[in-house]
Amino acid sequence: MNYPKLILIILLPLFTQPLFGHEHREVGVVGSGPGGAAAGGEALQFIGADGTDQIHFLRPRGLGSGPRPSGSHPELRGGGYYYLDELPRRVYDLQGNPLFENPGEPLVASEGFSLVALSAHPDFPEVGHAHAGALIACEIVSVAGPPGARFGFWGEEVSYTSGTPTFSLSCNQPTGNPRFRISEGTDEADADPYGHIHNRAWTADKPGDYFVTIRFIDISTNRSGGIPWHLPSQNYIYHFKAGPDFTPTGQWVSGVGFVLTWPSQMGISAIANLPEIGVIFRVLRSSTLVPSEWILMGEVTGTSAKMLNFTDLSPPPAKAFYRLSYDWSAP
Repeated sequence: MNYPKLILIILLPLFTQPLFGHEHREVGVVGSGPGGAAAGGEALQFIGADGTDQIHFLRPRGLGSGPRPSGSHPELRGGGYYYLDELPRRVYDLQGNPLFENPGEPLVASEGFSLVALSAHPDFPEVGHAHAGALIACEIVSVAGPPGARFGFWGEEVSYTSGTPTFSLSCNQPTGNPRFRISEGTDEADADPYGHIHNRAWTADKPGDYFVTIRFIDISTNRSGGIPWHLPSQNYIYHFKAGPDFTPTGQWVSGVGFVLTWPSQMGISAIANLPEIGVIFRVLRSSTLVPSEWILMGEVTGTSAKMLNFTDLSPPPAKAFYRLSYDWSAP
């Protein structure tokens, strides 16, 4: 029997690499003064990695892949929100009760990032810092996402005390270009532009993909003439994904056929192996990649099993392309 020569697996929506662990996205300038120091007039920018080439998974607050009943504390409840911050979260059941009583039991893996303004402090200046007196804010230019969805964040530490995000915007609508501070100083000529605020929790209320355009603005007024020290940055587009992500693999099994395998579990409840909400996965095949020639091979419903699979019993003798597609699902 002739085995398939080429297998291309396409996941819809598009899959990109996840961001794991807490990371810093540093904001400053490429200085134009002596020795590369900030002279004023330079545009703000990321110094080093900007993170926009990485997907940021929004883990569901509480259990599962979408809205859940509220628990007894804001930080424990599902509340209908997906979130991303750097704080580990313990796993809870549908009623908000902890599944593990021992404090040493596993926590939900932490992941997140902070937008950081580099320090100009004379005792420990950081390379690429903005001019002393700059006051840096992040401006949200646009938010694209699922119809009817909202995207925003809890301010630092606020998710401990409030079940409602501090800041929330409707997707696919004008934002009004709201801003939030990155620098922690004051609008004074010798103030350090430094800022490093932990535990801002990004949030969304529907599963799907969100593309958020931001830029950085110097809102200081202490330069000669009452103008900012720096020009605004370029626009940066961050891709946030809310909900589960499924990455398929393929393998030829002699005497059986070509087997596609992918994770069934959604959200964080895979840790506790609890029942899941079903997602209908559609497996399609083509030998040409012509849009009109994709053939539906079958459907598989997500379960509480850790992995799912689909076997093509009669793959084409020359080559085959496979597509795994699915719709986002919420309770």
